[in-house]
Amino acid sequence: MKPILSIIVVSYNTKALLEKCLASIKAGASGKSFETIVVDNASKDESAKMVSMKFPKAKLVANSSNKGFGAANNQAIAIASGKYLALVNSDVVLKPGALSSVVDFMDRNQKVAAASLMLFNPDGSVQPNCTSFPTLKSEILARIPFFSVPAKYFVPRTPSQVENFSGACFILRKSAVDECGAFDESFFMYLEESDLFLRLSKAGWKIFSVPTGRAIHFGGASTSYAPRRQLLYFQSLLKFFSKHYGFWQALALRKTVFIGSALTFLASFIGVLFGNPLAKERFLLAKELLGQSVSDW
Repeated sequence: MKPILSIIVVSYNTKALLEKCLASIKAGASGKSFETIVVDNASKDESAKMVSMKFPKAKLVANSSNKGFGAANNQAIAIASGKYLALVNSDVVLKPGALSSVVDFMDRNQKVAAASLMLFNPDGSVQPNCTSFPTLKSEILARIPFFSVPAKYFVPRTPSQVENFSGACFILRKSAVDECGAFDESFFMYLEESDLFLRLSKAGWKIFSVPTGRAIHFGGASTSYAPRRQLLYFQSLLKFFSKHYGFWQALALRKTVFIGSALTFLASFIGVLFGNPLAKERFLLAKELLGQSVSDW
């Protein structure tokens, strides 16, 4: 018999967290038949070996290189046999019944293609993860140097239709993915789930947040401003604009990022001269983005 749930976990150098994640799956899927598929993106911390030894029933795909989030999930989706696909980050620990309650909701609501769980930080505080799709207006506001307006994230307290949510832990209806396609692998990291949700929405499917499903997300507690990660985000953002909003909005985004980066570069350079450590991080990011604007962008 085919399982109701195919639970997919993509891992990359998160061995300890991955073990906690996989150990929580049985309780998280209580009452539902399931299979577990782990795709390891060439971790160097023996994550794949740990899965083989401690979770022998899980299907393991061990990649020889880091294929990125979307491509790795697509590998698992291609061999998944469940009616629903639960995509669970390796830094997530599921609460008992977390996935089961969302599956029950989707069974009752056949037009829902994707549903997010409610996420919590390790200290028990709620982690907002729902937001709108990025727009040119929101990105302009976010690029005002040192006075940026961050994206507004929120937490529905009842099952609610939303535009977009972070991809830390959510469930997809397999038939909707078969209809609209899986992840666009040109997005190496960031916004691949937003691209998928927008395609599903355009095809008439609904995107929901279902707070009865609950999970702890360790990654959400991080406030890292690593320039490399920010650069990857902006590269994905440009792909998203080009694909969904057209040439002129993508061009406007390029100009916005360039002008914002130039202003941040100058302002943060002054901060660096005065020994401000945060200014140094902003300076490095602005330098990277200016380089991209001149060459690839």
